[in-house]
Amino acid sequence: MFVGQFERSIDSKNRVVLPPNIKNFLGNIFYLTISAGKKLEIRPPQEFENLVDKIDQNNQLDPIVQKYKRFIMSQTIKIETDKLGRFLIPENFLKTIAVKTTITFVGMGKFIEIWASENLQNELEEFEKDETIDNLTNEMLKKGFKL
Repeated sequence: MFVGQFERSIDSKNRVVLPPNIKNFLGNIFYLTISAGKKLEIRPPQEFENLVDKIDQNNQLDPIVQKYKRFIMSQTIKIETDKLGRFLIPENFLKTIAVKTTITFVGMGKFIEIWASENLQNELEEFEKDETIDNLTNEMLKKGFKL
């Protein structure tokens, strides 16, 4: 399970070193996807296959399903790290999430988000207000969320 946050610098060749905690669980091969909300997602091979299987359970003739699947499949690349645990993030992926110099890996349970560090900081500052967590909890309960 992936938890926590880990900040890393991107080198001049757009490479980044996987944090050891993540590398130990993830291994050397994974899938990197451009996601909604100006972030990237890393999924181990089995989790990426599970995502595709879930998409495929929907009506494949539905244009919205086709569009979503096309987006996911066309905006995903298979990554293999080098011996040092580094991997290349394509330039267009970095531009999409507006990276300046550093990224932050965020554990999300079965997958990992990658944020431009500045964007993640802005996102997390919302939680410094007590009412934000209360409002989020109430909204989730309205949607039937259960713990």
